[in-house]
Amino acid sequence: MWLYGVAFSLSFWFFTLDFTLFIQLLPLMVAAFISMLYTIIKIRNETNPSLELAALATSLLFLVLFWTKPDDLYYIFSIVFAVITVITMIANVKVLFVAPPTWMALGNALSMILTVVIYIMFYASVQDHTEDFYILLPIGILLVVEMYIILNIQNMPDINETMKSRLRTERITYFIALLIVFVTSLLYISDIFDLKINLFICVCAYSVGLIWSTSTYIWRSCCVTTRKETIYSVVVTQGV
Repeated sequence: MWLYGVAFSLSFWFFTLDFTLFIQLLPLMVAAFISMLYTIIKIRNETNPSLELAALATSLLFLVLFWTKPDDLYYIFSIVFAVITVITMIANVKVLFVAPPTWMALGNALSMILTVVIYIMFYASVQDHTEDFYILLPIGILLVVEMYIILNIQNMPDINETMKSRLRTERITYFIALLIVFVTSLLYISDIFDLKINLFICVCAYSVGLIWSTSTYIWRSCCVTTRKETIYSVVVTQGV
């Protein structure tokens, strides 16, 4: 989620700065490449790669549409993205609607869909294809969805307090980033901020979230590795 926020915000920011088409599309290319790597890793590990494939397909969809700029861009996007969403939800029906609570599944699905809608609305605003205030609609709905998830994490069954705390922290961080994007977009619509400044702040907000999320993941992985090595050492010592 953080990665695509950075990629799309950066791409739109480069567009407003009148960089070359290659530079504008470069963040989307990087996002697509990383999605492809994750897909390959999932396939090699013989785990379900449908979410990574959906992210890859969506990245490539944006890349092709922004590159070619067809007349029916929004219709093509709506149809193709709807197909990607339906196929992904069918492929993950057990994960989405069996393992977690139903409200969490629907919240996650809405969060993914609305995030992509925000990107296409940003593009439409940048290209002057729609009124700027329409950007606030998907962001506002997503803020409500994320707030609902944050408030109800405590009621999730079958996970311990540590996992609940970690999940809540990640959601709150994402909520704060969205709130920053909402406020800066509101200031842009009110002609207080320039579009370039708005997008730059979006890039910074998502980048901070990406760095925090990545560093947290690395820290947890190191802690798990260290704990395993300690347990192994204790077992070997006791065996001797």
